[in-house]
Amino acid sequence: MKKNIFFFALAISCIFTCVAMAQTVPTKESESYGGLLKGIPRDPSKVSTCHFFVLLDNIIDFILFQLNIIVTVCLFVYIGVLYYFGGDDPAKVSLAQKTFESMMKGLFIMYGAWLFVSLFFNVIGISEWTGLKNGWFEIKCGK
Repeated sequence: MKKNIFFFALAISCIFTCVAMAQTVPTKESESYGGLLKGIPRDPSKVSTCHFFVLLDNIIDFILFQLNIIVTVCLFVYIGVLYYFGGDDPAKVSLAQKTFESMMKGLFIMYGAWLFVSLFFNVIGISEWTGLKNGWFEIKCGK
């Protein structure tokens, strides 16, 4: 019973953290919103098809660079708990090792796909290279 309560509390804290990070807060008197709607103009007449790609980029960045970090930390905690309480039980230690392998493979696939898509967007001209300081690439819509 205590194990279920621990994992339930961990899941609830991860969910609340994700919801708090996804909030869209408008900046002071700017022309666009913040959060997931960063780069989308407030005036509906200025919104174009290009802004769909900006929104898609914001959602992907949120999932990969904010939500994914929280899920990865939660999985590390889960794996640590499995190792710690596994003790002499080789099945729990094996489960922890398999979970760690699966997590690393998943991270490699997700970030590899992100790299592929961002480079593809750069090649076809949707995005522009901005360097590693400014978030790898940026989608600029005509004003």
